[in-house]
Amino acid sequence: MAALTHHWRDYFTRGKPTGNVSVETLRFIYGVWVVAFLLKHGGAAWDVTWHFRYLFDEFSPPHNVNTVGTVLALILLAYQTWTGVATTGRGLFLIWTGWIFFLVSAPLDILNHNLNGIDLTTWSVTHFMLYTGTTLMLVGVLYSWLKLAPNNSLKIFYAVIIWALLLDDVMFPLSQQEFGYIAYDAFLKGTSPASRELIDLAGNTAVGIAKYAVENVPRWLYPIWMTVMASLLFTVARRIQGWAWTATAMASLYLAFRFTSQAISASFQFPQSFIPIMILGAALLIDLAARFKWKPILTAIILIITYYAGAAVVGRATLMPDFDLWTAPIAFVLLWIGLEAWERFRKYHD
Repeated sequence: MAALTHHWRDYFTRGKPTGNVSVETLRFIYGVWVVAFLLKHGGAAWDVTWHFRYLFDEFSPPHNVNTVGTVLALILLAYQTWTGVATTGRGLFLIWTGWIFFLVSAPLDILNHNLNGIDLTTWSVTHFMLYTGTTLMLVGVLYSWLKLAPNNSLKIFYAVIIWALLLDDVMFPLSQQEFGYIAYDAFLKGTSPASRELIDLAGNTAVGIAKYAVENVPRWLYPIWMTVMASLLFTVARRIQGWAWTATAMASLYLAFRFTSQAISASFQFPQSFIPIMILGAALLIDLAARFKWKPILTAIILIITYYAGAAVVGRATLMPDFDLWTAPIAFVLLWIGLEAWERFRKYHD
């Protein structure tokens, strides 16, 4: 604060993007970015369980938490755009693109909720625009950090946090099934934590609850999306980061975030969700595949076995979304194509 008071002109002078800043300034700015994203992601996680308990409300507590994170991110973006401090031109472009996506989708999403009265789906167009906006912002922040931060353990630690948040973005659409199956089962058992208003609006029948919580999403979407998208993100992160345990670390942080959120929501009797712990084994295998230079087809085969075997074991112990075995060949082909495409892209740019 003393430095800010005496040298405020140096901190707020207009300039072009530059990396010529002190390590302390770099750590402070990107530390605030992490706080902003944690507020956004924490609010989003709370918002899903809130939707399975209460009717939509623009000023609900989870929306307010998310808004605080969004405003903090906007302040940082405006500051770095004006001063050029601790950022890159490409990073700023990505963040601004993500912010525009978010700015357009937020009012459209509110309109969609108000028109439909109830909207439990995470697969709507407006929700996807929200995920896309946040993802682009994360990529922009990560890009600038990797370009500007000195090579040390802090650089890896910070980057892994951002990678874990990107994984949360990729996995977030699946939360409808993860909450929906448990919410539907609780309704059938007469133990639903949903409010009477929400149940009445959904139809107050098993068919009505199933329609809103489960049936408006194809069963095959959950296993295919998880196995393909999470695996490709792990692969890209491991390659770009270079650290031997990148994928394992980001999966561990993501699962820690999920379990912490679950514990907090459970203490307030909010609806619970399934947590896909199978991805930890997949992340470990991707780190090993990079280390031992496995071929894409071998990596895809082992990953599919890991995902589906893990789902079979976990499914015996707890209620979870469908992981039908017939989807495995489709997931394998898509994953193999994705890994081959990444391998060719990597070799071309190397």
